[in-house]
Amino acid sequence: MTFCGEGGTGVEIEYAKPADNRSTGSLISYHVDQLPSGTKVLIQIK
Repeated sequence: MTFCGEGGTGVEIEYAKPADNRSTGSLISYHVDQLPSGTKVLIQIK
């Protein structure tokens, strides 16, 4: 499932270990799975 736009002003990109990337992707997918297609979400990293 692809649901994030990438790029734009102020974007910061860092390498993520494959295991971390998979677990984070699973967690996000779990939380947005029931949302209608096209729903905008804001992910804040604290």
